[in-house]
Amino acid sequence: MTPRLLSLLLMLCVPSLVVGACSSDDGGTADTIVDTSTGVDTDSQEDADEDTSAGSANVVLNEISSGGSDDWIELTNIGDAPADLSGWTFSDDDPTHVYTFRAGTVLPVGAYLRVERDAELGFDFGLGGADQARIANSDGLVDMTSWSDGDAPEGQTWGRLPDGTGDFRTLYTPTPGASNEAGTAPSCGNGELESTETCDGSDIDGRTCADFGSPGGTVACAADCNAFDGGSCDTAAAGVVINEVSADSDMVELTNTTSSAVDIGSWSLVDDNPDNAWVIPAGTTLEPGGYVTFTRDTDFTFGLSGNDSVTLTDGEDTVRDSVDWRGGEATVSWCRIPDGSGPMQPCATPTFGAAN
Repeated sequence: MTPRLLSLLLMLCVPSLVVGACSSDDGGTADTIVDTSTGVDTDSQEDADEDTSAGSANVVLNEISSGGSDDWIELTNIGDAPADLSGWTFSDDDPTHVYTFRAGTVLPVGAYLRVERDAELGFDFGLGGADQARIANSDGLVDMTSWSDGDAPEGQTWGRLPDGTGDFRTLYTPTPGASNEAGTAPSCGNGELESTETCDGSDIDGRTCADFGSPGGTVACAADCNAFDGGSCDTAAAGVVINEVSADSDMVELTNTTSSAVDIGSWSLVDDNPDNAWVIPAGTTLEPGGYVTFTRDTDFTFGLSGNDSVTLTDGEDTVRDSVDWRGGEATVSWCRIPDGSGPMQPCATPTFGAAN
C-alpha cells in the first residue's frame, strides 16, 4: 500500500470509527473495523478467511457512551488471534433490543470497533442513563457491564481502565477508537468551564435573563456548576406569557397575568427553527389568571429538544415572550416560579393547566 493510499484510508475511516463508516470489499456486508494499532482499515471479506482458530481471541466491551444523543459502544480484542464477530449480538437491558453484527466482521488483535446508534444499520435503540450492555455469540454471553444514573453523563463515558482489562469506571475524557484514559474530573469553583459542567463561577456560557423569560437581571451559576440560576432575574411584565414547557411531552403552556381577557387568536408559537411557526386558532381567548396548553400533533407540529427555545408573537409579529433552555433543563418541565411572573427554571413535576 502506498503512503498516499494509506493516508486516504485514514482520512476516510479513522475519524468516524463506526460500523459501516466505509464500504467493504464485498459490497458492504462486513462491519467496519479500524485497527488503530497499525492504522490500517481491515474492513474486507478476506479478513473473515483469516485463521481465527490459531491462538485465542478475547473480545470485551471497552467503552460506552450513553449520556446524550450520541450513543455508541466500543469493543476491543485483547487476545492473540483475530475474532470473527459474524452473527454476534449486542443488546441493552431490554431483551427485545438486539443489534446483530454483519457477516464477515473480523476484529483483529489490538483493534477497536465502535458501533454507533444508527437505525439503518440495526442499532435502533437508545442507551439510558442507567442501563446495561451485553455482547453474545452462539455459545452465550461473552461480556457485559451495567451502569447507574450519573456514571456516564453527557460528555463522559463508561469504560475499562486499564484499557481492555480493568474494571469499568467513569471516564472524563471519551476515547472512541483509542486506548482509554481517565481524564480529569471537572473542578467546580475554579472559574473554568470543564467537561460536563454547565457553568462555573462567572463563566455562564453566554446565558442571559432573556433566556429565562425575564426583561433583565443577572444569571448566576448554581453552586454545583451543573445548572444556571435565574433567581436574580427580574419579574416578567404583566401580559400573556409562556408559563411552562416540557421537551419530554412536547407541551407549551401560556397564562394571562393581566386583569382582562386577551384574544390570542392569530398569535404564533415557534421553536428555534423559524420555519416551524404555528398560528393559534382564531377565537382563542385567555381569561385573566387562566391557562391554555398546546401539545405537539394535537396543535403544533414541531418537536421540542433538549436544547431549544419557544417564542410567542402576537398578530402584529411582535414578540410577547421567549424562553430558551439548554442541557435538558426542560426535559421534565421548564416553568416559571413564581407562577406567571418569575424566571423559568427546571421543575421536578409538570403542572400544565395549574399554578407551578
